[in-house]
Amino acid sequence: MYIQRDGRDNISSMMDGWRHGRTDGDFHLSQFFGAFPEPVAINGGEFTDWAFFLAPGWQQYNHSSLEEVCAFQWLSANQLALDAKRSIPPEQWVQLRYEDIFERPVEMFQQAFERLDVPFGEAMRTRCANLRPTSIVKGNAHEAEVEGTQPRSGPAHPPLIRPLMLEMGYDPDD
Repeated sequence: MYIQRDGRDNISSMMDGWRHGRTDGDFHLSQFFGAFPEPVAINGGEFTDWAFFLAPGWQQYNHSSLEEVCAFQWLSANQLALDAKRSIPPEQWVQLRYEDIFERPVEMFQQAFERLDVPFGEAMRTRCANLRPTSIVKGNAHEAEVEGTQPRSGPAHPPLIRPLMLEMGYDPDD
C-alpha cells in the first residue's frame, strides 16, 4: 500500500519534524546508525544529522537548506515508490491519497478494503467517519493541521517538485 501526499504539505510537515522531533523522541538517524561518515551541515549547520531517511544521493544535500533536503526526501521517497509499482502486479498495488483520509475517509477506506477483499462493516464505517488528524511531531499543531492540512512549503521548491506533483495528480498551481 502506497499513501501519497501533496509535496508542498508533506515538505512543510517534514521540516517541522526535523525542527521539533517526535513526541516520543526524535527522527534523527544517528541514534540508530551512529556518526555519519562525512560532515553534515544542513541549513547552515543547524542540523549535523539527517532525519527520516537517506535516499540515494543524500550526500549531495549535506550542506543544503532544510527545505531543499525535505524536497529531495519527498521526491526520492515518492519516486522510489512509483518505480516499485512497475514490479508489483496491478491487482496488488493499492495507492491512496493522504488528503482523502480527511476529505473522504469513509469512501477511501471502503474502496481500499474492497480492493484488498477485507470486510468493511458498520463499525469500521463509523470509525472512519470520525477520524481526526493527529501529529507525532513535538510542539503545537498548526491551525491548518487541525483542519486536516498542513501549511504549505515556501515558494522555493514547487518548480522542483512540480513534475512529480503533476504525475501524482496534484495541481501545483492551486
